[in-house]
Amino acid sequence: MAVWIVSRHPEGFLMIGLHTEDKDVHRFLWDVNDQIRTMRFTRVTFGNAASPFLLNATVQHHLARFDECRTVKELKDNLYVDDWLTGADSEEEICKLMSEGEKTMKEGGFTLTKWASNSQAVRREHSKMFGEFDEMSITKVLRLSWKTTGDYFHFVTLLSSEIGHCSKRILLSIIARLFHPLGLLTPFSITLKVLFQETWRRGFDWDDVLPNEFQVQMKAWIEGLDYVRDWKILRCISPVACDGGSQKELIVFADASEKAYGCCVYLRTTVNGQVFVNLVTSKTRVAPLKKTTLPRLELLAALLAAKLLKFVTSALQLETTGNSYTCWSDSQVALSWIKSNAAKWKQFVQNRVLEIQELTSPERWHFCPGKENPADLLTRGISAREMTNSNMWLHGPAWLNESQPRVVTWVLRFTTNCRPHQERRSSSELSPGELENGGITLLRCIQRERYEEEIEQLISGKEVKGGSPISRLSPFIGKDGLLRVQGRLAFASSLLYDEKHPIILPKCHLTLFLVKNKHYMMKHAGVDTLVTAIRNNFWIVSVRTLAKKICRSCIHCQRQDARACKQAMAPLPEDRVKKSPPFSVIGIDHAGPLFCSDTSNRKPYILLFTCAVVRAVHLELVDSLSLEDFILAFK
Repeated sequence: MAVWIVSRHPEGFLMIGLHTEDKDVHRFLWDVNDQIRTMRFTRVTFGNAASPFLLNATVQHHLARFDECRTVKELKDNLYVDDWLTGADSEEEICKLMSEGEKTMKEGGFTLTKWASNSQAVRREHSKMFGEFDEMSITKVLRLSWKTTGDYFHFVTLLSSEIGHCSKRILLSIIARLFHPLGLLTPFSITLKVLFQETWRRGFDWDDVLPNEFQVQMKAWIEGLDYVRDWKILRCISPVACDGGSQKELIVFADASEKAYGCCVYLRTTVNGQVFVNLVTSKTRVAPLKKTTLPRLELLAALLAAKLLKFVTSALQLETTGNSYTCWSDSQVALSWIKSNAAKWKQFVQNRVLEIQELTSPERWHFCPGKENPADLLTRGISAREMTNSNMWLHGPAWLNESQPRVVTWVLRFTTNCRPHQERRSSSELSPGELENGGITLLRCIQRERYEEEIEQLISGKEVKGGSPISRLSPFIGKDGLLRVQGRLAFASSLLYDEKHPIILPKCHLTLFLVKNKHYMMKHAGVDTLVTAIRNNFWIVSVRTLAKKICRSCIHCQRQDARACKQAMAPLPEDRVKKSPPFSVIGIDHAGPLFCSDTSNRKPYILLFTCAVVRAVHLELVDSLSLEDFILAFK
């Protein structure tokens, strides 16, 4: 009996043995082991489950041998299997990047081929690397077609339009083939995912022919592919390089519905007073089959938006400061959860709020009306024709393209530039820091105008006199030079600084606009809700009076709060007002039947007499509903 023995040698290679006394077999095994000692695994086998990992590990090990530089970093971050996707802000930089990248990879035995670029100068300079250029050629990366001559993306090889009877299996196959990593087709593709979830909800089998309503929706969806194939999306999302001459801000929108929730990220670039807004990416998820409340779905959308924002910030190598991004949602409940202490809520809300607050600053979350939220297109789904014609989907709401600085901020820049020995700013666009400084200066001027005596007393170290209208607030001057409420929440670590110490403002023209804007942003909230929301940031003297004035003058609130029309009551009839004995005016009705155990073949009824004079009630038992029994009971 022969036994094969495979063992590992201490030097790292395998040994093969056979328990036998045949000398020829021993000599054969000895030769095989000699060959194993000399063999080395120098190729990655294509198709094995571990092949992608082995390839990536090999490339990363090779790149780790080089000093850290931009080329090595680009190869580490932007190399997907065997495709390298990168770019630069100038043609000189991209040529240098290509030369260094080719040299770096060639030292490890990796030869980079099939180059593509949208620059004719780069193609001419590196003609040997690019080979013969064909203007009609299309570069395909990750199922995304890139036309280099026009520098745009399109979906010419998306799907076949010829699909027979649709089943659950075919529906899943179409969803799997619809691969768009940037999320450009999300408003169109989510309709198919929602339809697939409905097949699970109704319990269809994999190969069952779906009902006619599903077939109609699938046919309409497939016909929309013709619009998608003709759709051209510009690759460039920023018109200039990422330098100090432009301002860049990421804008993320989140929304949810009963069917799905999702988010989308836009890059807002401001150059010389001009604003450019373009879609970067989007993500969407189908709502869980288990019934979930809409506010919780909105919170899930906000969490998805926070995660996507962090990923895009890292991918685009943008700053992580608070002024580099803004988050928008149309759910007041979700925004209240995000801006408050997470420990107050139940476990589901608490865990997600904590994660959102770790990824983003609660102060950067704002309210956006549903009609102006482009993420709303993700949650309800739209047709291909609507998507390709939607300017809001590719460029966001119209107000993102508007530049509305404060006049006060321009005045401050002018005065700063006029002073000697000051660093002058010649940019035509205001920075976020300048805008914030302008707002603080405006509030400081208003406080100086109304509370100059109180400010002087606090500066000199004295207390505010008792006759002052703000003495009961125990005011103090903050680090920003603004009067603030002392309060008793100084050690509340879960609250923001403005919530612990609101800014004191008088009743004036500016505060009237502040309250009015808050009233509109909160969808015409009532007086109590409006006052509570304002006191999160400001303590306005006589704020309740301002809130009542604004709510009473609001046309929408007048329509909603108007009292119902009350019809004048007619005079009572004569029988109700003249003096009469009981049961002189009566109402009669039958009730029943009643079932008696001793007389199973009979069903008695109750004859009910009600007195309209004194509201007395009299009951009579009758044998049937016949006229004879009624007359007897009536007598």
